Amino acid sequence: MKKFLLILFVVGYLFVGFGDSYGQGLTPTLAVSPTAVPTAKWSDPTGEDPAKLKDLEVIFERIVKIAGVGAGFALFVMILVGGFAFLTSGGDPKKAEQGRNTLTFAVLGLVLLIGAYLILRFVAEFTGVSSILKFKIPGD
Repeated sequence: MKKFLLILFVVGYLFVGFGDSYGQGLTPTLAVSPTAVPTAKWSDPTGEDPAKLKDLEVIFERIVKIAGVGAGFALFVMILVGGFAFLTSGGDPKKAEQGRNTLTFAVLGLVLLIGAYLILRFVAEFTGVSSILKFKIPGD
């Protein structure tokens, strides 16, 4: 199970993507000078030093995306497990109640997930402040 979760995390990270919100990322380039041997160097495509506080914006965005994918996956698994437990209860009221509770909590989680997103969108549209939907660190 641990290997499966590790593989799922790695695939999810690759799916969410390397790179920042503009589809660019840190790309390997060759730093060549007339007197030096070419060596591989990581550089930012914008030409800036990548070690800045504003890089937390990209990290936070990725964490939120991964958490969203993880919540969707957990919801799917909960529905499958709850449905399977309910169907295989074989008339046992205790197992049927357990499956019913799992399905109830899965649907409640879906409602909360969608509700949180809709509340943020509503506040952004109602107030006209769309910056609440983006994590930005003030400064340079």
